[in-house]
Amino acid sequence: MVKLLLVDDEANCRTVTRAILLDDFPEIIIDEAVDGKEACAYIAQSLPDIVLMDIQMPRMDGVTATKQMRSMGYKGHIILRSASATLVERLKGQDIGATAILDKGGDGMSYALNRFLEGYLRPK
Repeated sequence: MVKLLLVDDEANCRTVTRAILLDDFPEIIIDEAVDGKEACAYIAQSLPDIVLMDIQMPRMDGVTATKQMRSMGYKGHIILRSASATLVERLKGQDIGATAILDKGGDGMSYALNRFLEGYLRPK
């Protein structure tokens, strides 16, 4: 079983993302956190295979949380996402420790995330 930590301050985003992921990948175990601070506390206790995290959140944003997780020794995949395409494009060239940075908008994020998970969960 693959464990995924879903981090987003918007409850509706967590609910919709969970439903989409479980529809396509029912074998995933999904835990949730509401911000980067809570996600880092989770990482200190448990090591998910994948962290899927919003970038813009209160208390601790996704970029800061990613850097902190890496400094804590977390080696798993961290996929950052944002509704701001401008922010996504600005961050793509930076080495912040993320496996991928995706735009939440439209089908592009779902397609890219599904391709990543398909390769990770069901390698050929």
